[in-house]
Amino acid sequence: MLKNPIQLRLEKLEQWQHITFMAALVERMYPNYAAFCQQTDFAEPQSFRSLLDCVWEVLTVKNAKVDFERQLEKLEELIPTTEEFDIYLVYPAIDACVAMSTLIHTLLDRDLVMESVLKISQQSVASVAQLEEAQTGVEVTDENQKEIE
Repeated sequence: MLKNPIQLRLEKLEQWQHITFMAALVERMYPNYAAFCQQTDFAEPQSFRSLLDCVWEVLTVKNAKVDFERQLEKLEELIPTTEEFDIYLVYPAIDACVAMSTLIHTLLDRDLVMESVLKISQQSVASVAQLEEAQTGVEVTDENQKEIE
């Protein structure tokens, strides 16, 4: 499995920085989910966006209160399956949902932070590598990842 060089630096960060990093990775995955929704009419991408906005609110607004148990319930309705859709975009969309789920679970249980930050980071790297492989047919490895744009 590919190793993200940033992962080694993550261990030195504060908990709020870990959560912010995870939110930024989910933010990066959001366009994949939105593109899937627009192409398939599966769901409104704004629903996913609203969940992500709740995360940013907790990170940026002092004393913000969000019911993340309820947000998890909302997320469940937004997760596509490979059985329903036979297009490549379903995989990055699922990755975005899994990352969001991991992030929300971490906000509910802060003891999961280090495990979760590594999981989302690796998932993000894998999602990008799979896209590159799908587009070019070239497998991304630790050895060639720096050569690929």
